Amino acid sequence: MSNSFLSPHDRELFEKYVAGLLTYEDALRQAENVNHVRVEIKLHERRRWFDDDEAGGVAVSPPRPNKPGPLNSYAEPPNENEGDT
Repeated sequence: MSNSFLSPHDRELFEKYVAGLLTYEDALRQAENVNHVRVEIKLHERRRWFDDDEAGGVAVSPPRPNKPGPLNSYAEPPNENEGDT
């Protein structure tokens, strides 16, 4: 990890954030240098996408929820034979 610019206190906060022991907001609130911690967290999140085995080493955006719309509709086309009796 390239967090050599972090103070020992900020490095500990960052490591607790990565381990899930601190929220993002709490890590920034307790940081000696908020910008350094924010940048390190941002870099860490980006590295996670690059290191993802399923992505094959290619950065991808997090999956977005499907929203029904003209190109993503779940409705089936009408049956042409339904109206004929």
